[in-house]
Amino acid sequence: MKRLVIFLTLFIYGCAVKTWNVEGASELSNGLVVKIDTKAWRFSPSDLDRYVLPIFISLENKGKEPVSIRREDIFLVDDKGRQYNPIPPGDVANVLGRNYGVGFSFSVGYWSYPFGLWWSPYYAYPPSRDVYPDLVNKALVFGELQPGATLSGFVYFQKIPEDAKELTLNIKGYKFRLKASRE
Repeated sequence: MKRLVIFLTLFIYGCAVKTWNVEGASELSNGLVVKIDTKAWRFSPSDLDRYVLPIFISLENKGKEPVSIRREDIFLVDDKGRQYNPIPPGDVANVLGRNYGVGFSFSVGYWSYPFGLWWSPYYAYPPSRDVYPDLVNKALVFGELQPGATLSGFVYFQKIPEDAKELTLNIKGYKFRLKASRE
């Protein structure tokens, strides 16, 4: 019985999804307000966090000058020194895409009773692919952030290795700490 309890505990812990909790301030000194949510993905596909790390980022420009937000301005660094750059939404869709199709077959046979010939066609359906429009529609669109405007959306990162316990999210030179937890 003790072995069963230990096995179930390890099994349940192993199946738990690693989540990341944000620590630290979100208002920056140059008028840029940043809000980060690592648990905001509630769209299709529902299991996205098993394949990539989606982080919701909301940027508000309270300054008087436009702020340029580029893909290169946002990246993660883990406590082992490994850097993770954002993945474009189209590449995330390719990682998740599964192709389905039906093959084509045609057969001809012969037997002696009652008639000697038969045939049997099987028609193929065109291959279909899973489509996840939320990956693109909910993604952060990089560009110029005008004064008084807000820009928000998801930025996708590759799956973080299990040995990483802490991440630093860098946005325009400002750093936010993310601590690992299990759910």
